[in-house]
Parts: sequence; C-alpha cells; structure tokens
Amino acid sequence: MNLVQALEQSCDTYFYEIAVDMGIDKIADMARRLGLGVKLDFDLKEEREGLIPSERWKLGHIGTRWQKGDTVVAAIGQGYIQTTPLQLAVMEARLVNGGYDVKPWVADKVGMFDRHPSSWPKMDVSQKHLKYVLEGMNRVVNNPKGTAYGSKIWDDKYSFGGKTGTAQVRRITTAQRQAGVRQEDLPWRHRHHALFVGFAPVDNPRYVCATVIEHGIGGSSTAAPLTRDILLKAQKLKIAENKIFNPFAEKAKVDQKKA
Repeated sequence: MNLVQALEQSCDTYFYEIAVDMGIDKIADMARRLGLGVKLDFDLKEEREGLIPSERWKLGHIGTRWQKGDTVVAAIGQGYIQTTPLQLAVMEARLVNGGYDVKPWVADKVGMFDRHPSSWPKMDVSQKHLKYVLEGMNRVVNNPKGTAYGSKIWDDKYSFGGKTGTAQVRRITTAQRQAGVRQEDLPWRHRHHALFVGFAPVDNPRYVCATVIEHGIGGSSTAAPLTRDILLKAQKLKIAENKIFNPFAEKAKVDQKKA
C-alpha cells in the first residue's frame, strides 16, 4: 500500500509505520507549518492555540519521556493532539493550493486597509508530495474504495475531495472492546465526534471546509455528506470567482508573459 491508497482507504497502520520512522519532532514541525497547534493571528482574537506535542513538551509538562506508542497515536491525530476546525481548514488550504502559506480572515477591509494580501508566500514543501496528498484526498470521495465514496457528487460540473476523521471523546476501556461495545451503544455524550475536511473543485481548489459533527461517530456517514452540500453550494454560487488570490491563475499569467 502507498500513501495515496492509505489516504483513500484510511489505513491507520500505514501512518503508524511512517510516523515511527520519522519521529514526533519532524511530524510536529510540519504540523505547525501547516497551521496546527499554533495561533493563526487573524481578526478574531478569541482564538485557541491547540496543541501539537513534541518530546520536549511531554518531558516539561507531563514529566515523562516520549514513547514510541505516543508517536503511533499522534500519527492519526490522537493522543495529546488538540486542534480547532479553523486550523484543520487552514491545513487543508495549504495542502491543496500548491503549498501557499494562506491565512484566514473575516473582514475584507477595516477602514481603508485590506485584511488580506493579493498573494501569499510559498512554503518550502515538496510539490511531488503535495500531489500525492491531493490525489489521495480525491480518491477518498471519487474512487469506489474511498471512505467517503457515498458522498461523491455525480454532476460532472462539480467535484470535491477530502479526508474523513474521528475525534475520540473518551477512552474506550479494554472491557468495552472485549465486549464488542459499539459507539451506537454508548450514551450520546460519550460517542466520537465525526470530522471531515474537504476542498473543491478537485482540479482547481478554491474552497475548503472543515466539518465537525459533535458525537456524530463517523466522518464518512455524517460529516462528509454535509461537507459535500456546503462545497457544492459554494461552487454553484461561484463565491470565490475573481475575489481572492488564485495561485493557479497567477502562475498562468506568468507563463503567458514568458511565452
């Protein structure tokens, strides 16, 4: 199995192995560069920083050394990791736009001043690796083996991709696992939160959406369909047309000048 297939089919084991090879500090560095576990510094000031742990963090805050098992669970976003839906959306945007360091904003202008630039700085990220991630998230929705294939848009004029996810609300005990207790059997407040981060359209991403369904259990069954509806509506309304920086359009202009 390769990266594209692992994303498509949500294969945790693949990411466990990669994470152990990389080590938590490299993972943490890239996560922060993508906008996780850091303040995004935009025009809503009540912002939670979240947490992307490292070996040094655990030793300083927990008082014990980082273990390989900590890296394994961090590989799929569990353990000590804490993020916000906005951070997930920013991460998605930076991944699918070709590696531009986009930042969120709420107001277009405050007085005479624009709240966002006409362009964004380029991150030092492998374009080859970004293409693999983009294709993996495309297949999540648009390939029969994908975990969110049931939410595919069947109108050829529109498309979206993304990644399913789950946020654990509380620890599942060994006894519950052995008894085969399902999420549906638990009290509502103890069930997992359902996640989906999506982008659209696949061939020229202009929109991202991070959806959290509290206690929704499964990202594919609850969060993905809602994300589809939001991104489909955005594409039909053409909200982003000629409004915000489009790195693909800017590149096309440069190429035309060279020609």
